Amino acid sequence: ISGDHVDFFAENALEHERSGEMIERIGITAYLEGMDLEVDPNMIAVPRTTPYVRMDDWDDEVAKWEERKSA
Repeated sequence: ISGDHVDFFAENALEHERSGEMIERIGITAYLEGMDLEVDPNMIAVPRTTPYVRMDDWDDEVAKWEERKSA
């Protein structure tokens, strides 16, 4: 999916425009159609509150998740 995004971005973004800015400009519907992605209601009902993914303590969080999953 990331390769598809890079290709879509290269074709549709303006100079010095970031991915999120492009999506806001063209609209999420046009972006999803251009990427051939199905709309998930959670994308709208519960959007991410931060664009960052924290990787510190990743292994600890995976271990906690696996414990909950196996319980």
